[in-house]
Amino acid sequence: SITALACPIARPSDRPDARPPMSCAAHRSPAAAAAGLLLSLAAAFGGGVAAQSCAADTCPQQRPRDARDQALLQTNAGLSAVQAHDHEAHRASELERPLAARCLVVTELADTGRHRNQFQAVFHPSWRQMVDDPSPGNYTVDLMAFCEPAACDIVPAECLELAEMESPDPLGPARCYFQRLRESYAKSVPYKFGLSLNFMTTTSFAAVAKSYAYIMRSDADAVLLPGLRHWVPEHGSAVGDGFAGTDFTYKRLEKVAKKLGYHHHGIHGMQSTFYVRASKIGTFSGMLVNLSNHFYDEEFTPLICKEVESQGGHCAWADWYRLVSTLYATDIAANHLLGEPAFSHEQVSAKLDHCATSCYSKEYGDNGFLAASPFKARDVAQVHLLSTKHHLGKHFLTASTKEEFCTSAKETWPGLQAPRTQDWGTADESVNTYFLRVLSGSLPKMCNY
Repeated sequence: SITALACPIARPSDRPDARPPMSCAAHRSPAAAAAGLLLSLAAAFGGGVAAQSCAADTCPQQRPRDARDQALLQTNAGLSAVQAHDHEAHRASELERPLAARCLVVTELADTGRHRNQFQAVFHPSWRQMVDDPSPGNYTVDLMAFCEPAACDIVPAECLELAEMESPDPLGPARCYFQRLRESYAKSVPYKFGLSLNFMTTTSFAAVAKSYAYIMRSDADAVLLPGLRHWVPEHGSAVGDGFAGTDFTYKRLEKVAKKLGYHHHGIHGMQSTFYVRASKIGTFSGMLVNLSNHFYDEEFTPLICKEVESQGGHCAWADWYRLVSTLYATDIAANHLLGEPAFSHEQVSAKLDHCATSCYSKEYGDNGFLAASPFKARDVAQVHLLSTKHHLGKHFLTASTKEEFCTSAKETWPGLQAPRTQDWGTADESVNTYFLRVLSGSLPKMCNY
């Protein structure tokens, strides 16, 4: 999360923060540095995977179900006999019919108590709830965590470990994977927010990307919803919608883009989640990392801040704020690279980072009140709990230890079960009900209730 105490969307203490190492020496221009990095990444990713359609008799044959597939069919011991039969039939249908595209959701799992708790309580369980839905879907959605080594121990047993340079199986039912980052990863860079992106510029990530048509990057404080099984970006790629600064911010971003030699289409208001064609993910990630480094190192110097002040702005949230360098990088990289052919307003989607900087609550005095969302769970791909986690119940989603998490969760709901609503588990389930249903399944398991 990229947030500060001064406003609903800027709390720098939300995660450990770091930028990836600069890809160029100080004497090289940012544009030249970016060009070199982008070329090398494009070569590593080899063009990615495009969505394909084919007649049944010309599609690759699905491989036989193996023990891993069978384990995925037995994930919910609490299912009734009828539910278990439907669950098995759903998994069998996934094996037997080709889908339009296979997609991957990735996150970097930091070794902090807060991120461990959020991954176990919401991120992975919401994916599991989504793929266990027996209703038909258009896309197979895999999940993968790139974890700091000490954090890998909380990844569920169903998730398969991939070695460096190993590619996932592109056939069969939805699966969960993880890969261990190197021991030096968390300490490799000073800008900690950059850690959530840096792994996407490696050759190991390129090997993973080749198995997919689309890849979504999300923070771990997020809910994955059924919309992921029914939607991929209409224009090839999409970025999450949300407040990222003032008019001053946006005008200055356009000036920086021009200075660095990048195209900008005047489209702003993006948050941190992106859903991109695999054929573009390497190039986009490389540019995003390079620009994040540039902003953090070059755009908040005393001289630059003096210029900002002289133009009526402030080197602080929400005008020009160093700790959201990755958001500024996303703005420029999306405008420059994600258009097909030109980046459009339609590519800034409310289906991603949903309620991150909207869904206002008078009770909260802040955004993130999921009950205010007008959408059904099936119409949204991802909810970012940027503000929600600071207000829900006794704030268990911001707890820094497992013990604190469970204590606060029990104070919120003594039986660790959220109040049930009329749309609980229905086809018309709301975003909020889906989220509460996830927690009602994960909290008892986490807290041994």
